[in-house]
Amino acid sequence: MGFVYAVRHYPRLNRGYKLERTKECRPPPALFNDNVPSWHSDRRVITLSSFILGSLYSCLATVSDTSAKDPSTDQSGPLIRELLGKSTNARFEIKKADIVPDDQSAIRDWVEQASQSNEIDWILTTGGTGFGIRDCTPEAISPLIERPAPGLIHLILTQSIQRTAFAALSRPVAGVTGRTLVLTLPGSPKAVRENLSPEVMKVVQHGLSLLQGGDGREVHQKLGLLDRSQAPISARQDRRGGKQSPSPSPTHVVHRPDEPVHVRHRENEPIKPATPTLSETHDHHASHHHNRESGGHDHVSPVPRTEQRHLSHDPTAPVTSRHRLSPYPMISFEDAVNIVLQECQPLDEVEMKVDCKLAGHVLAEDVFACQNVPNTFTTNVDGYALRSDQGPGTYRVVTPATHPLTQKLPPGTIMRVNTGAPIPFGTNAVIMVEDTQLESTKTGENGQDVDEETVKTLASVEPGENVRKPGSDVQTGERVCEKGDIIDSIGGEIGTLTFVGQNEVKVIRKPVVALLSTGNELIDVQATQASGTPAESSEQWTGIYDTNRPSLRAALECLGYEVIDLGIAPDTVDAHLKPLKEGLEKADLIISTGGTSMGATDLLKPLIERNLNGKIHFGRVAIKPGKPTTFATVPGSTSSQDNASHNKYIFALPGNPASALVMFWMFVVPALRKLGGYPLDRCCLPKARVVLRDDMPLDPRPEFHRAIVKCTPSGLEAFSTGGQRSSRVASLAGANAFVALPSKTAEKTKLSRGTHADAVLIGELRSLDKAWTKLVRFKALETGKVHLGQPVDLKLDVGLELLKGSKVIVHEITGASALDPTARVTQKRLTVSKLLSPLTREEIGIVRCLGLNYTDHAAEAKMPLPDRPNLFYKPTSVIIGPNEPIVIPPVAQPAPEVLPDYEVELVIVIGKDAKDVPVEKALDYVLGFTAGNDVSFRKHQLAVTQWGFSKSFDDTTPLGPCIVSASAIDSTKLGVKTILNGQVRQDGTTSNLVFDAAKTVSYLSQGTTLTAGTVIYTGTPKGVGAFANPKIFLKHGDQVHVWVEHIGTLANPVVEEGHVKARL
Repeated sequence: MGFVYAVRHYPRLNRGYKLERTKECRPPPALFNDNVPSWHSDRRVITLSSFILGSLYSCLATVSDTSAKDPSTDQSGPLIRELLGKSTNARFEIKKADIVPDDQSAIRDWVEQASQSNEIDWILTTGGTGFGIRDCTPEAISPLIERPAPGLIHLILTQSIQRTAFAALSRPVAGVTGRTLVLTLPGSPKAVRENLSPEVMKVVQHGLSLLQGGDGREVHQKLGLLDRSQAPISARQDRRGGKQSPSPSPTHVVHRPDEPVHVRHRENEPIKPATPTLSETHDHHASHHHNRESGGHDHVSPVPRTEQRHLSHDPTAPVTSRHRLSPYPMISFEDAVNIVLQECQPLDEVEMKVDCKLAGHVLAEDVFACQNVPNTFTTNVDGYALRSDQGPGTYRVVTPATHPLTQKLPPGTIMRVNTGAPIPFGTNAVIMVEDTQLESTKTGENGQDVDEETVKTLASVEPGENVRKPGSDVQTGERVCEKGDIIDSIGGEIGTLTFVGQNEVKVIRKPVVALLSTGNELIDVQATQASGTPAESSEQWTGIYDTNRPSLRAALECLGYEVIDLGIAPDTVDAHLKPLKEGLEKADLIISTGGTSMGATDLLKPLIERNLNGKIHFGRVAIKPGKPTTFATVPGSTSSQDNASHNKYIFALPGNPASALVMFWMFVVPALRKLGGYPLDRCCLPKARVVLRDDMPLDPRPEFHRAIVKCTPSGLEAFSTGGQRSSRVASLAGANAFVALPSKTAEKTKLSRGTHADAVLIGELRSLDKAWTKLVRFKALETGKVHLGQPVDLKLDVGLELLKGSKVIVHEITGASALDPTARVTQKRLTVSKLLSPLTREEIGIVRCLGLNYTDHAAEAKMPLPDRPNLFYKPTSVIIGPNEPIVIPPVAQPAPEVLPDYEVELVIVIGKDAKDVPVEKALDYVLGFTAGNDVSFRKHQLAVTQWGFSKSFDDTTPLGPCIVSASAIDSTKLGVKTILNGQVRQDGTTSNLVFDAAKTVSYLSQGTTLTAGTVIYTGTPKGVGAFANPKIFLKHGDQVHVWVEHIGTLANPVVEEGHVKARL
C-alpha cells in the first residue's frame, strides 16, 4: 500500500527514495489537515517506493567520560552501527557520531543541535542511564522531550528484564522532539544488543514512519486491524466479479499547481518533474473508486474545490487550535539569504536628474561623454597666460573681463587666469603666480589700489607648460559610467556625470519601504496612549515603547530609502489587514516587527497566506537572534509599462528590538539592494576577518554577535558590546559589525579572546580608542562585575571621593587587564561601586621593594646613603586593595611591642618584560605608577639583618587606588604623604629619592628579567612611626591613608586578627 505526501512543506519527505512512474491518486483523509496542501485531481505527483522501507538518518552519541578521553574504549557505539546496518526493513545512515563526556550540558547541547538540524530521524545515545554517580543522560535529555514514549520504554525494559533482573536499574528515556525520535540505551554492549532486538526495531521503524507523515495503514493491515471498507483496493475484488486490481505504486507526492516538483535523491541527483494525465493516475483513497475504462465502480470520492495549502493556523479559530510546534521547517541562514536574493528582482527603470538624490541608485544605462573635457585649452594653475617665447620681463596685465579670449593679446601683454579657466587665443603656456612679482598697480578714485597694472615674470616657460589640452581628461564618445554602476554617496559618480555635462540618467528605481509594528502592548513614544484598549483584547496591557519603527526608520533613511510609516497595529485581524493592504498599495516592501512566533495573537503568517494570497518562502531560520524571521511575497498589480506583474515583498521580523535590527541588516538590506539593481556580489554586506578582543560564548544555533570593529596597528579587532539578549537593543548602540559565531559543540562552548573570526560590517570602521592615562579596577554598580575604567574627570582623587561617599563615573576600558597593551578607553560610562587593587595578585607575580631609598629617611635613621639599591622581596599574598583591612596577625601582637609601622611609597608597575635595560630606556618598560603602603613590623625587622619575614605577613601591603601611565606623570617630582587618623605623619617628595624610577628599573633588570606586572615599592620618606617621639604604631581601629600626588588617596582600616569578621 502506498501513501501520499505533500513535498512542498515537508522537505524531509522527499529524500532517499526511489522514484517510480507517476499515477493520479487521492490522499487518505487522515493525512491532510489544515497544515497540508489539499488534494487536486490535476496535481503533478511523483510515486516513491515504500515509505516505511525508505532510508533513515540517524545520530549516535556515546556518553562516557572514559571513552571521551580514549575513543578506543567505546564498544557500544560500533555495535549500534553494526546492528543498524543489519536492519532488513529500512536502511539507516548514521549522519553524525560523537563521544560525549558525562556532563548534562554537553549531552543536552549535542542532542539539541542534532534535533534542530531538521535532517535527523532518530537520535540514539548509549551510556549514562544507570545509577552511577556520573550517570546523567536521562536528566540531560528529558527536558528536551516534547512527546514522551512510555510504551517504547516499557517494551525495552520488559525484554531486558526477562534476561536479567539488573535491567530494572536502567533509566531509559524515549520520546519525540520536533519530528525526531530520541532513544537512550545503556552503555553495556550486551544491553545494547538486547534493547535493539528485532521486535524493538520493528516498533521503532513504524514510529519513524509515522513521524515522517505515514498513517500506519500497511502495518495495521498486516495485523488485521482494518475492516473491509478500509482495506486498500488491491485487497478487494471488483463488485462486478472482475479480477483484483493490480497493486498501485506505494507512495505518491502531491505538488501545488504553481510550482515545479523538486524531489531529489539523497545523493542530490536531480529529478525531472512529472506531469501525469488523468488516464495515467490511480486513486487509493479510503473511499475508493476504480477507473471506468477497466470496469470499475461508477462513483468517485468527493474532491475539495479549493486548495487548503496553508501551513499557518486559522487566525479566526480559538486559541486552543494554534500550533504547538511550528509547521515551518527550520532552514539555514545561507539558504534563507539565497531564497531572498532569488525571489527579489530589480524594479523598473526611471529617469532622474543628476543631483544629490541620485546617491544609492544603480545606473540602468551606459553614459558616454558628449564633448571633450576640457573642450578647449585651459590652465591647471593660477598664473598668467602668455606665449612661451616671451622671456622674463615686465608686462601689462589684462583679464578675461578686459580682453576677449578669442583675440590675440597685444604685444607686451599677459592675461591673468585662474586654475581651470581657458587661455586666450595665441597663447601656449602659463607661468605660475609664484614665478612673478608685482611691479605697479591701478588706483581707484580715492587713490586705493584696485588691480594689477604690470607684473614682472621671473622665469621662462616651455610651450604647453601648465596647459591642459582639449579632451585630455575625457574625449567625446568615451564611456564614463557603465550600466550597473552603483552611484555611491561619496560623490565620485555624481561628480563624473556632472563633469561630462550629463544632467539626467536612467537608473533602477529604489524600493519604497513601509514600516509596521504589531502588538497591543506597544506605545508610540511620541503618543500619549497605547495603540489598543482593554476592550480589544483580554491580554492587552501598556508600558512598552515601540523601539523598532524609530530605529528601523533611522537606518532606512540614512541608507537613502523612502519610508512609509504604517504605525502600530493592535493584535486583531482587521487592525493588521488595513495597514498591510495600505503598505502593499503604496510600497514595494513591507517590514513588520512582532507577531511572527508562536503566540496566541501572532497573526502575520496566517494573514499573509490566507488574506493577502501571499506565499511564505520561509518562516524559521536557524540563527540567533531572529529564529522566527519570515519572508513572503504577495502578487502585485500589473505594470502599465511592460504589462508584467511585480511581486510585493514582506519581511516579518521578530519583535525583540535587537533581533529586528540584526535581521534587518542580514536579510532586508540585501533584498533592498537586489530590488534596486545591485550586482549579486554587492547585495550582502561585506565581511572581514577580525581578532576577538573578548570571549564570546556560543549557542546551539549560529549567532551574529553584536560588536565594535576597530582598526589597530595589527589589523581589525572586534570588541563585544556586552549582553546579547535579543530584547537588549543597547547591544547595538555603537555596534558596527556582527561577528559570525559557529554553533556550540561539546568540545567548543566559546570563541576565546585572540581567536580569528568573520565579521559582517554594517557601519564605518573605527580607529582604535585612545590609550588610558589613569586606570582603576572596580566593580560596577550597573553590572556587579569587575571592569577597568578611566575617571571621566582625570583630576579626580578617586580614593578620596569614594571615602566621602561621592559618585564616581568612569569610561570603561577594554580588555581584562591593565597589562593588556591594546586596552583602550571607550565612551561607555559606568559607576564605581567598589574600588579594587589595580592589579590582581596573579598579575603581579613578584613584589620587589627598596629600603633606605630617601635621603631624608636615611638622615632620620642616622644611616649612610646606600651606593646601590637595597632590595628585598614580598610574596603576593601581602597585597590588598583600597578600603581592605590591614590585618595584624597574632605573631605581630600586641602592637605596642611589635610596632606595626606605616610607609607611604611610590610604586613602579612594569608593563613589559625587562632585562639588562639601560637607564635611558628604562621608563619605556614602565606601565605606570601607583601608590603603596609598605606596612612594617619593626620588632621583627630589627631582630635580624634580612627584612623579608617582618614585611611579608598576609594582607598587610595596600596597593592603589589607580595606575597613572608613565607618559602622564613625572615620577621625580611627586608629593607623598601618610595621614593616620586625620593627622599628617609623613610629608615628603620623590625628588629626595636616592635611586629614581629609571635607575631602579635599570639596576634591578641586570641579569634578571622583570616580568610584566612586577611592582616595585621604591621606599619611604622621613616621618615613620619608629623614629617619632614618642613612637607611633598602628593599632586596631586606626584609619591610615597614603597619598601620592596625581595618583590619589589609598585608604585602609587597621584590624587585629581575631577582630576580623569579613574583608570590606
